[in-house]
Amino acid sequence: MNVSFAEDMRRIDGAVEESYGLPAAALMENAGRRSAEEAAQLIGGAAGKVFAIFAGGGNNGGDAFAAARHLINMGARVKMFFIGTEERLSPAARAMHSALRAMGIEIRPLAGDRDWDRLRGSLRFADAVVDGILGTGGKGELRKTALRLIEEINAAGKPTLAIDIPSGVEADTGRIASIAVRADRTLALGLPKVGHFLGQGANAAGELLVDDIG
Repeated sequence: MNVSFAEDMRRIDGAVEESYGLPAAALMENAGRRSAEEAAQLIGGAAGKVFAIFAGGGNNGGDAFAAARHLINMGARVKMFFIGTEERLSPAARAMHSALRAMGIEIRPLAGDRDWDRLRGSLRFADAVVDGILGTGGKGELRKTALRLIEEINAAGKPTLAIDIPSGVEADTGRIASIAVRADRTLALGLPKVGHFLGQGANAAGELLVDDIG
C-alpha cells in the first residue's frame, strides 16, 4: 500500500487540478460525498438520523460542509458547527460553506457559553459525528477551542467518522500533542497518511478506508 506525507498529498492534489482540469471545489465535493456515504454506512443509513458535523477553518472543514449537504440530501438532519471564520476559508471551502447556508442550514459558532450548551445538546441527541475540524496540516499543541471541542466529542461517545485523519493526529508522525478525536472510522482522501500507521495515530483512526477523490 502506498502512503503519503501531508506535503506529498498537497502536491498530488495540485497536479490533479493542473493536469486534469479538476478544480479544488470538485475534489472537495467528491470528498464530501464519500464522507457522507461512509458516515451513513457507519450507522446503517442516513434517512431520519441526526449527524453532528464539525468543521474547522481549513479545507478539511470544506469537506465537512460538503458532507453535511450530501447527508441532508440523503434524508438526514444535521447540526453544523464551525470553529473557523468564513473570511479565512479557501475559495473552495467558502463555496461549500455558502452552498450549505443557501439550503437554510444554520452554521453554528462556538464562542459563548450558550453555544457550548447547544453543542452538548446536539451531541446528546446525535446518532453520529463527522469530524472535519483539523486536516493534515494540523501540528503541535491545539488551540483552546479545538481542544475543548475534541474533549466534548470524545465524551459523547457517538459513532464517529473522521475525514482524512482524526483531528489532533499529526499526519506525518502519528503524534498526538494534546488530544485527538477517537474515530470509529477514518476516510483517508487520496492516499493513507503516514500518521495513520505510526504512534498514537494508529489507535485514533479506527477502521481505515481510502478513497481516490479525483
